[in-house]
Amino acid sequence: MPNQRDVARAAGVSSATVSRFLTNPESVSRNAAESIRTAIATLDYRVDHSAQALRTGKSRHIGVLAPGGGPFHLTAYMAAQAVFHDAGYISTLYLTWDDTGKPSQPLAPLAQGRQIDGVLYFPTLHPADEEGIKQLSLGNRPFVVLDRPMPHVQLPQVYIDNYKAGCQAARAMLELGHRDFLFLWGLPEFPSAQSRFQGFRDELRKSGISLQLERQIEGEFFSLTAYEATKRRWNTLPPFTALFASNDSSALGFLKAAREHGFESPRDFSLVGFDDNFEFTLLYDPPLATFRQPAGELGHQGAKMLLSLLGGSSLAQAQMALQAEFISRASLGPVPVLT
Repeated sequence: MPNQRDVARAAGVSSATVSRFLTNPESVSRNAAESIRTAIATLDYRVDHSAQALRTGKSRHIGVLAPGGGPFHLTAYMAAQAVFHDAGYISTLYLTWDDTGKPSQPLAPLAQGRQIDGVLYFPTLHPADEEGIKQLSLGNRPFVVLDRPMPHVQLPQVYIDNYKAGCQAARAMLELGHRDFLFLWGLPEFPSAQSRFQGFRDELRKSGISLQLERQIEGEFFSLTAYEATKRRWNTLPPFTALFASNDSSALGFLKAAREHGFESPRDFSLVGFDDNFEFTLLYDPPLATFRQPAGELGHQGAKMLLSLLGGSSLAQAQMALQAEFISRASLGPVPVLT
């Protein structure tokens, strides 16, 4: 059975270079990486990870800590898992929020033991998650923060610019003449919900429009919650012609409640969601204007960043902001003409 030295000889590089490649392919030059891949394929070389673990004291196991197992977090996790797998690591997804929608005991201490080499962490704004970041910072294992911008803390992080997306949603509606708005919340503890609201609110302020509490509807990112909250508030809602929902599921709940009161989109109001949920956004009546999140890219880039840290490389860019793509569809239209 070929070993690492055989791969090095076939590739024309040192054994140390092969070792660095197996830990983090991007830590070696492109030519060396291609030669090593060719040698591995030609020799049918298989990495003995158990032997590596005994020799190095590393488990080659990554922990991914996320508050939920919905489409967004699962898409990010699957993309990260593929990167880790290619580098010879296994990964495990740990949920940091329980099935009642409350934070569970932080799992960050896992990063301080030998069973985990590094961590990808999706924190929220809850004190329990703040404690998780503290514990990770005190540990001796590298970690990367995902989906929460922390501009004043020099932590390795990759996030989606939800604030900019919120601004873009407001501009899209303003350009069509809308002046009376509603905002439908997700979970306030989630950084994404806060950032989308703040961007939306700040962009409206530039046009002299205030998004007061009476124009905000409580929500939790779920369609049923949004539906029930909208029904409770409907008779006290101020006049509106446009609504920005924190995600597509919430938009669906609002749309159902509005229809029960004789309102249709875009006839009576415009509606913009978030996520471009492939299961139903195109099946909405009308198809939903929304934002497509680069969740897979988030996981991919976060995993690459963590592998660089595990390989001992310095990061050329410690903070990476990804952009959501705005998709205009039939639910977004001009201000309704009163007859």
